[in-house]
Amino acid sequence: MINTIKTRLINNYPIILILGFYTILSLFIFRGILQPGFVGNGDNILIEYPDLALYRYSYIIDFYEHAGKLNVELARYPMIIFFSFIGTIFSPGISNRLFIILGSTIGFYTMFFFTKKILKNNIPAFLAGLFFGINSWVISRILAGHISLLIAYGLIPLFLIFLFEAVGFYDGFTSISKLRTKIKPIILSAITLAIISSAVMFDGLIITMLITFILIISWIVYIIISDTINLKKQIITHIIVSAALIITITILLSLYWIIPMGIY
Repeated sequence: MINTIKTRLINNYPIILILGFYTILSLFIFRGILQPGFVGNGDNILIEYPDLALYRYSYIIDFYEHAGKLNVELARYPMIIFFSFIGTIFSPGISNRLFIILGSTIGFYTMFFFTKKILKNNIPAFLAGLFFGINSWVISRILAGHISLLIAYGLIPLFLIFLFEAVGFYDGFTSISKLRTKIKPIILSAITLAIISSAVMFDGLIITMLITFILIISWIVYIIISDTINLKKQIITHIIVSAALIITITILLSLYWIIPMGIY
């Protein structure tokens, strides 16, 4: 057992070093909020009292806001559940810090693994993760306190990892697998897409669906004009079915906020 762990650590030491660098960089960037005191996070909801957050944002109307208004945080309720759960383990101050740091730096890791899976090379994957994880847009969102947008942004590469697997991109569109073997990445794609789209509700849902549609159409065009791919009709059918399932499951998972927001 110990020898197996040592072997894996030795074989994966470049990845461990890169992930360690991202972690140290994240702590350096946010070293200011590691000091004692309460940390606010701008426009985003505060997980000051986990139980209150779970109760307050589970309703269509937010009665804690003046005389009551439409609860725009309802769509982000899965994020609230996750970080409220952290709040039940740690103190409110630590929960807020974890909410900000994890939400703002997740893009480092997801883009690294996505690029590595595509290019099979640590160096471009490291650079891609570095520039995706920290850039002018990310900094502006951090300063504005739009942590939910940063979480959605950081989950985009993870969604692409699952999507590419679901439609057979990693196989070069050259092999046909039974649909049941692709159910796991299809479900994971839908869950990730639902979380991403919830960050900005209807606009986010429309934009993410549009991006998915553009990717699917691009792949289908590539398959049609390619001379190296056989069984084109079967592969295209598989891609369309997979994409349709992802979109359908995503919408079903988002009904908890689509229906209330649509009515009100």
